[in-house]
Amino acid sequence: MLPPFSMGGNSWTMQGATVKAKVIEQTAEAFVERGLKDAGREIIVIDDHWHGGYAANGRLFPDRQQSPGDMKALADHLHAGGFPMGVMP
Repeated sequence: MLPPFSMGGNSWTMQGATVKAKVIEQTAEAFVERGLKDAGREIIVIDDHWHGGYAANGRLFPDRQQSPGDMKALADHLHAGGFPMGVMP
């Protein structure tokens, strides 16, 4: 028998092209408060429209208008709640 696949939330499904760090944090907190995390919804994926462009070194950087914080702060918040975090370009 195969192990169950991981489930969670995806920012594109939740927010479309308006990804905001605060909403992602609130979503993770709601997963815990409503028992979804304990029921197996344990991954938060940040999917598309989180980035503001490419830096000179070729790396993506966050869109500061939509998410004024930084990705490390968001990752730290999610990890503190016991969530792994995935990021899609």
